[in-house]
Amino acid sequence: KCKLLVGNHICVLEVVYLFYTAALPSFVSRIENLSVPLMKIITTACDAIIVNRDAAASRAKTIETILNRARDPRSAQVMIYPEGTCSAQTSLFLYKRGAFEPAAPIQMVVFKYPFQH
Repeated sequence: KCKLLVGNHICVLEVVYLFYTAALPSFVSRIENLSVPLMKIITTACDAIIVNRDAAASRAKTIETILNRARDPRSAQVMIYPEGTCSAQTSLFLYKRGAFEPAAPIQMVVFKYPFQH
């Protein structure tokens, strides 16, 4: 079982979907999401990795945490959305390299919803 899941990010529904299909994986979330009440509950419940994207030390700690979890056979899978934002399904945004810096095996995940914007 691959520990790191990497995929496109359309909306928050992917997080909810993964709860039901991937045995409650953790995920990487920007610190701003903690101000959203439901997201704060979800991030706490699944031990999400919180990153302050404006702070180099936080970004470095995030990469270290991702690598530690990838190596730990007892840790949950970690979902990473390297686009760093949601998209409207019309194209992919540039993937940020932080998701790949741990150089750990990844499983690509594609989310596509059956509606158009």
